[in-house]
Amino acid sequence: MVQKNYIGQIFNSLTIIEKTQDKKYNRPVYHCKCECGKDVFTTIGMMSSGDVVSCGCKRKSDIQGMRSGRLVAIENIGKDDKNNCIWKCQCDCGNIINVKATSIKTQRTKSCGCVRDEKNALPKNLVDYTGREFGYLKVLKKTNKKKRQEYFYDCQCVCGKIIQVVASALLSGDRTSCGCQRKDNLIGRKFGRLEVIKFVEGSKNPPLWECRCECGKIKKVSSKNLLKEKTNSCGCLARELSSKRKVKNIKGLRSGKLVAIKLLKHRANRGRCIWLCKCDCGRYTHVRTSDITGNHIESCGNCGNFINGVRVSKPQFLLHKMIGRGVINYKSKRNLVPDIAFVYNGRKIAIEYDEEVWHDEIKDLEKTKRLLRDGWKIIRIFVNDKCPNQEMYDFIVDSLSADCDYSRLRIL
Repeated sequence: MVQKNYIGQIFNSLTIIEKTQDKKYNRPVYHCKCECGKDVFTTIGMMSSGDVVSCGCKRKSDIQGMRSGRLVAIENIGKDDKNNCIWKCQCDCGNIINVKATSIKTQRTKSCGCVRDEKNALPKNLVDYTGREFGYLKVLKKTNKKKRQEYFYDCQCVCGKIIQVVASALLSGDRTSCGCQRKDNLIGRKFGRLEVIKFVEGSKNPPLWECRCECGKIKKVSSKNLLKEKTNSCGCLARELSSKRKVKNIKGLRSGKLVAIKLLKHRANRGRCIWLCKCDCGRYTHVRTSDITGNHIESCGNCGNFINGVRVSKPQFLLHKMIGRGVINYKSKRNLVPDIAFVYNGRKIAIEYDEEVWHDEIKDLEKTKRLLRDGWKIIRIFVNDKCPNQEMYDFIVDSLSADCDYSRLRIL
């Protein structure tokens, strides 16, 4: 059957350039070009299923303009030696620094260092801040507890909770509540299709946000799922992707010797559909939809490759058929297994078929030595991606009548 030509087709951001000689998961690998100009090597199944949509540039989150404390992300400048995405950020004081994208998203880094310098310059112990308000906190009294020569203050939050905070955290604005109001900086921010509207009162572990999706629905999402971009819609995005990958009815579709009979499992094997197929040899097998429609699998894999109930490789089967005799996978007294074994003029004959793909010189040499010690006559044929032919048959016939214990034919 003629293979489908995918050259020039576009899958998401990838355009297929050419078909390579490599294989992945026993599927042909294609050379593709991403929209950004980078080269990608992947299979048709990975592209058609949506597992690979680009070279990876589509996964990069754009945080340009995002604020973290006093920092504002300006531009992406690449990656560091640990593969972390680095952004150039401008501080409100005017300094420019490079910060990891994760530190901006999680609000871990909030300044160029000026906040720390301001904290160190504050008069921490010379002033009593009792009665003053800092954000949602009201200072009740000064305690005798210290941290690095700095006193703690008992502060009451608007929610009624009393906590202890050092003066520098109050003055710098790092602590403005007991934790119930620290989510205000997410209001108005957009994550995928979700826009944060307000904080859900009373939610603490985990803190929840009320978000409006582009489709108009309201959804409550935790801070963790928003900041780590695990949730980016109310569920409409997943439904749209699922509708694009509806189950195709390919009943009766033929791929080589296989014919699709019925659908076995919906969304099995990473969301792919599995079909029961019947081969022309009468056997049944399970095949994915993409393998049938793309003509990647054209038989059950066992067509005719059985001799006396023993499954053999295709070259082994053809060689046995050409010779017209022999026992397949015969086990000697030392559990040695020649590819084909038979008796000729009272002499035990072992024929070994070595293909370059799976040939192991050391193991085959040891096997030959042991067979010779047991009195076998060895005929070894070494080939490179070739099926048995008349040249091999003539060599075997000549070797059977030759007065030697070991014969070898090498065909490249």
